[in-house]
Amino acid sequence: MEARYLKTLEFMKIKDILALETLTPMGKSLSEDLHPFQEQKELLDSINDTYEGVISLNYGSPPMTELGDITNTISRATKGGILTGKELYIVLRSIQVSKDLKVYFTKIRDLTPKLFAMLKEVDDCKELKESINISVSDEGHILDTASAELKSIRKQIFRGESDLKDKLDSFIRSPQKLKYLQEGIITQRNDRYCIPVKAEHKGQVPGIAHDYSASGATVFVEPNFAVEIANKVQEFKSKEKQEVERILINLTNLLSCFSEELKYINETIGRMDFILAKAKMARKQRATQPRINQDGVITIKKGRHPLIPDKEVVPMSLELGTDFNTLVITGPNTGGKTVTLKTVGLLTLMALSGLFVLGDEGCSFPILEGVYADIGDEQSIEQSLSTFSSHMTNIVNIINKAQKNSLVLFDELGAGTDPVEGSALATAIMNLFKERKVLTVATTHYSQLKSYAYENELVENASVEFDHQTLKPTYKLLVGIPGKSNAFEISQRLGLDTGLIQKAKEMISQDTIRVDEMLKDLEEKRMLYEKKLEELEQNQRLFSLERQTLDKKQAEVIGKKEEILRKAKEESYKIIRLAKREGEELIKDIRKIQESVGSGNIHRDLQKVRDKMKNTTMEEEAPQKTGNLTNKDITVGMEVRLLDINQKATVLGLPDGDSKVLCQVGIMKIKTSLENLEKVQGTNKVTYNRATLRNIKNADDEVKNSLDIRGQNVEDAILEIDKFLDNSFVLGFKEVTIVHGKGTGALRTGVREYLRKHPHVKSTRFGGFSEGGDGASIVTLK
Repeated sequence: MEARYLKTLEFMKIKDILALETLTPMGKSLSEDLHPFQEQKELLDSINDTYEGVISLNYGSPPMTELGDITNTISRATKGGILTGKELYIVLRSIQVSKDLKVYFTKIRDLTPKLFAMLKEVDDCKELKESINISVSDEGHILDTASAELKSIRKQIFRGESDLKDKLDSFIRSPQKLKYLQEGIITQRNDRYCIPVKAEHKGQVPGIAHDYSASGATVFVEPNFAVEIANKVQEFKSKEKQEVERILINLTNLLSCFSEELKYINETIGRMDFILAKAKMARKQRATQPRINQDGVITIKKGRHPLIPDKEVVPMSLELGTDFNTLVITGPNTGGKTVTLKTVGLLTLMALSGLFVLGDEGCSFPILEGVYADIGDEQSIEQSLSTFSSHMTNIVNIINKAQKNSLVLFDELGAGTDPVEGSALATAIMNLFKERKVLTVATTHYSQLKSYAYENELVENASVEFDHQTLKPTYKLLVGIPGKSNAFEISQRLGLDTGLIQKAKEMISQDTIRVDEMLKDLEEKRMLYEKKLEELEQNQRLFSLERQTLDKKQAEVIGKKEEILRKAKEESYKIIRLAKREGEELIKDIRKIQESVGSGNIHRDLQKVRDKMKNTTMEEEAPQKTGNLTNKDITVGMEVRLLDINQKATVLGLPDGDSKVLCQVGIMKIKTSLENLEKVQGTNKVTYNRATLRNIKNADDEVKNSLDIRGQNVEDAILEIDKFLDNSFVLGFKEVTIVHGKGTGALRTGVREYLRKHPHVKSTRFGGFSEGGDGASIVTLK
């Protein structure tokens, strides 16, 4: 596409805005080279790049930073030049930034597959990166860690300079020497350490005079005792310079081995910078992704001119290429017609260049062979062309080049000459482009062109809205309604004599006046209907928002209700499973005891437990009572009622830190919350009658008072200990033994910690010599 038409539509300004968003010379160069694509694949790829760039910005902040272009650096290295430390550091930064970008886009590779694929090919250049990293500082200085030799040389330099400064400092502090000095300081001249000596006492300080003051009163002398030390320092500095050069040569040679990888890194960083700049500009402009169609249709939905501030711009909507491919915009000058032309042209160029466009979702554009524009006063002084001649020269060029799949924009077509001839030329030109099926938008104030648009298919009238109350344009595009000049209304409002206006109207045909009046009436009615429609749409949006808010709140309430029910059911399942498991374990243990002694009382207790467990069903969801007992109300041995199962129980221990209380229901012990307990009225503290169980214990020697848990992990051991202590407590044992062994001490430590907090345990101690020593714990029960 010709550069002059891009300039006419101010596309260059868009490129300038884009360049400001870049951070690298490579990205800026790509911004300056931005141009409309004419190949579909290239265009779609570019738009997709912008899309993925916007996605990456929405995800976070891509680690792009300001970087230099290393193209020349790579070239110098491959041609045998020696790179500076600063150049090497810039290369290191480029490697690091490319790696950071690779890591960032790896995290969002599913959202940005194309950008990830591009960065995936970036080489880490690990050897080069590590070598530069240990050799070059951020300022480009060669570090001591670059080589052992350099480190040694710099140590010698430091020692020599320190020795030299100490001796010079001692000299200038000497009272005998101070009288010969202009000042008691050490200074440098020609890279040598000197002292300022009074000219008349020059002979009192033997040495080399390196410089004189402007007045000649001071001689800067390097004392003889300092010369030898300084010469050695200079020798080491010369060696330092040679070693630094050797290191730079080695690093340069290493860098040249990575030249291809570094070229790709440099190109990729530039391209990423350019893509992210497009994305940042799109986000700032609140732009949307354009669609590319093959139907030859331009669709703009609430499009905004990119160069007009948001507070001033008026959105416009247009569909060109469906019902009509030629649009004639009529009406007065300064009414916004030219802005409309430029908006259509500029948004089209942006979309075809892979940029997002300023408009609502759904803006669509075809791939065009050319975009042509004749806008503004472009007469050439050098060629001595008039306004009309200048425009006509440009129009002839457009006629010669514009074919199907082109967009042509004319501002005041046919202006600058006789109105009759100008309108005739304009009609003929538009007719030519209509036959070629060129997409055409033309502005004019010729009334004859309104009739042309009305009488011809594929041609449509349009105007820019004019407020008759304020006598100012609103800049809103009205497709399908021709415009009028409003000259009489404006003149009357500005104070022109009414009689003059009336005489002017009499000079116009009655048909023209009636048409203008009809257009005025039509426009006023349209504005009224549009205002009412806007109010209806606003009410509909408010209603929709309120409905969404109510739906959201209702969904939240339902969700919370379901969540509460779900948690309650889960908790009930958990409690019942736990109760069943503990009950079954106790039943098994007591069944063994029953088989040994045949106690009828135990049989009855077992039957009670089974009956209770059968009556516990998952369907019980009725609200339960809450007890009113406090921690102070609970005493060991008191009789309470468990509200959740409506059974009496005896308290075995005081509430723990979580207000949980251990209770006994028949032969089953349950730990329950304090709020689940209710004091049984008219009862006294229960005194445990363990006689029966004690008789059972004494009746069978196989009932053991010891537990061996050696070889188990802490979790499994604690489960066995808990069951063992419960059984021992019920059977009335006063003291039991738990054998845990010595081992690494982990099991012993875990068991001792658990026993210390157990509600049945009064005290613990390690076993004596005959009781297993440290490998056993003797537990005294309450």
